[in-house]
Amino acid sequence: RRQHRVGGTALIDHQVYRLIFDDQSVFAATNQGLYRTSSDGTHAWTLVLAPTQGAFSPYVNHIADVAVKPGTGGRYLTAVNGWRGGSADNGIFESTDGGANWSKVTPSGDLDGTDIGRTTLAYGGDGRLYALMESPAYLAAGSDPTGSATNLKGFYVSRSGNAAGPWTMLADSTKL
Repeated sequence: RRQHRVGGTALIDHQVYRLIFDDQSVFAATNQGLYRTSSDGTHAWTLVLAPTQGAFSPYVNHIADVAVKPGTGGRYLTAVNGWRGGSADNGIFESTDGGANWSKVTPSGDLDGTDIGRTTLAYGGDGRLYALMESPAYLAAGSDPTGSATNLKGFYVSRSGNAAGPWTMLADSTKL
C-alpha cells in the first residue's frame, strides 16, 4: 500500500490544533495560520488566514480552532486566533465565501473581545455557535478573579450563530 502526504509538505513543523472538513475542502487550524486544501487531498495546502501577515514570532497566528456552520455548504466559517498569552491580533474571524476571505469581527454581548485566548468552537445542529474560551488576563494573573487556579474565561453561545454575536455567557470560570 502506497502512502503520500495529504496536501504536500506545507504543514511540516506546524502544530495542527484542528482539522475540519466541508464538502469541498479540508481546513487545518495551526500555530502558523489557517490552511485549506481540497477534500481529496490532491491540492497543496494554501494559507488562507494569518492575522499578523509577515510575522514570524511564535506568539502570533495561532488559529486555535475553526468551525463550519451547518447548512451553509461550507461557505460560512468561524475561526479564532488565540495565542494563550494574548496578542493584539487575537480575535474571532469569519468567512462567508468558503474561506477565501476573512474579516475580524467585534463581538457583542457578554464576550470580551480584548481577552480572547485559546478557544474551542462548535456549531450546534440548530445553528447556534458555542465558544469555550481561555483568558490571557487570567493566565498572566495566575488565577481568575475569585482566586481559582484556572485560565478559563467562560463558555458562551451566539444564539444567532453569528460570529459577532450577541454572545451570552452560559458559565463563568467558577462554574467551569
